[in-house]
Formats: sequence, C-alpha cells, structure tokens
Amino acid sequence: MTAAEARSDEFLISAAGDLFAAGFDTAQIASRFVAPEAAIAAALAVARQRRRVAIAGLICNALAHGCAR
Repeated sequence: MTAAEARSDEFLISAAGDLFAAGFDTAQIASRFVAPEAAIAAALAVARQRRRVAIAGLICNALAHGCAR
C-alpha cells in the first residue's frame, strides 16, 4: 500500500464514520463516494472499532484517576 492509498483509506474511514453517525446508511455513503458498499462496510467496521477502543481508553483513564463513581 502506498502512502497515498493509506491516506485515502484513512479519509474513507473517517468520512464514512461521520456520515453514518449523521444517519446515512451504507448504500447512501457508497453512492456519495462512488465506492462499493463492501468497502464502506469495511471502513465503518474500522471506524466502530476505533471508537470502541477510544471509549475504553477514556473509561480506563477515568478509573485510573478516580473519576468514576
């Protein structure tokens, strides 16, 4: 994978995640990017996993600092 392809993948992951959060489904997102639905579904899976990891990190950080009740 080239650096340009990696940047393109990162953009798709970020943009697809944002559009999905705004209420668009995979078919609507795919039509906006002229990309196969499978590519959008894969990008959304990565975006969801990253979001889960980020949330878990925030929870762990709060617990480590005694912020949770």
